[in-house]
Amino acid sequence: MTTNKLSSKFCDHATPDTHFDGDGLYLLVQADGKKYWRMACYLNGKRKLLAFGSYPKTSLIQAREERSKAQALLAQGIDPVQHAKQQKQEQLRIHHQAAADAGNTFEQIAKRLHANKAGKTNHGRPMSEAAVCQALDRMGYRMVGHGIRGSDDIKRIIQIPINIGPMTQRRLPKSNQTGRHQHSS
Repeated sequence: MTTNKLSSKFCDHATPDTHFDGDGLYLLVQADGKKYWRMACYLNGKRKLLAFGSYPKTSLIQAREERSKAQALLAQGIDPVQHAKQQKQEQLRIHHQAAADAGNTFEQIAKRLHANKAGKTNHGRPMSEAAVCQALDRMGYRMVGHGIRGSDDIKRIIQIPINIGPMTQRRLPKSNQTGRHQHSS
């Protein structure tokens, strides 16, 4: 099977269709003119479809490099999609660990901020660090500080009641004094 059939010039002017470059790589051109790199392959007898990005954001050369990487993984019996997910998770873990080591997680910053505010007043009432930390706990900082794991976590954070002070209450319209943002349709 011939590989590297496509050229950059051809890709620039390709008409809506599937244009094969070889070894499973092809440029999918949709009717609206959008162009996407795809690769069809097999792993353990099952067909897989890999996506390498859109053209021209992902160039022909980059798509061919991605094809070569995918072929190398497939030759070892490794699923390229799962491999990419694992790589991304490892990078996130390293990033989160670096942030935690530097004291820059949401939880750590919030604790420092409110430790500095302990004993100061909130609309004439003293604020204790314990009260502030308790409020942060109710607002979900532990969940945020340790990583949101999906839409259920986000929904829980959004649904947490927000206590607003008297100054904010005076500025809000009468219909929106719950601390919630109401969207008009």
